[in-house]
This record gives sequence, C-alpha cells and structure tokens, in this order.
Amino acid sequence: MGMDGRQVWYVRNKKAEFSASLWQGTPFYALKGAKMTVFHVAKNTNYTVMSNHHLRNQELFLKAKGLLSQMLSLPEKWDYTLQGLAYINREQIDAIRQAVHELERAGYIVRTRERDSRGRLRGAEYTIYEQPQAPSALPTLE
Repeated sequence: MGMDGRQVWYVRNKKAEFSASLWQGTPFYALKGAKMTVFHVAKNTNYTVMSNHHLRNQELFLKAKGLLSQMLSLPEKWDYTLQGLAYINREQIDAIRQAVHELERAGYIVRTRERDSRGRLRGAEYTIYEQPQAPSALPTLE
C-alpha cells in the first residue's frame, strides 16, 4: 500500500540478463547487465478490468485502441452515439467515426442493421466485444 492508502504496484528488473517476451509475438531483448527503468503504478479504486487483446493488437491504430478501451470502461446505458463519444473526448466526430469503422473492420464492434416492415433502414445496433469476432460469425449486410 502507498502512503495515501492506494494500492501500488512496483515493476523492477535491475539486471537484464535474459531476453524475454513481453507480449506474444513481440520480442523484447535487453542488454546483458543493463539497468532497467523502474515504473511505479498507483491504482485508484475507480478502475476497469478488461482484456489486453486489443491493446496488444498491432493491426489497430492507437486511436482505435484508446476508444475501445474507453467504450469498455463505460456503463452499458451510456450514450454510445458518435456525438456522445465526442462529448467526452477532445476528438471531433469524424475522428470518432474513423476509429469506430476501424474497430468494425477488425471485428471488435459488430453492427446489426434494423429494418421496418417495408425493408427500410430504421437504425443500427452495435455490439462491442473485448476480442474480435471471426469474420464468419459476423452478420452480412443485405
């Protein structure tokens, strides 16, 4: 515990005498005998637990990773419209739209189109996933 009562995590590796893999498929090589930087992470009580999958996906841009992390941290009843997401960010609606489309293409967001009895589009329902859905599992748009 930290001095102020918050939980504190320490990451230390003073001697890097080995090569290790930080993430699957991402090698991290340390020089023998090199000194490593010490990081202190102070966790508050208000935090989110989510999968690291999207954070380690090298196919996603940082903007999409950040938006997905934020969306996963929000309550289910949140206003997930482009305007609602732009309201809590410094990004404009076009930047939010671009990140949402990227997440859709990668399978982290699945859009289902809603139609009325005459077949006209009446809206869309988005489902947000922590891990991408396989292309065969994605619904096809007619």
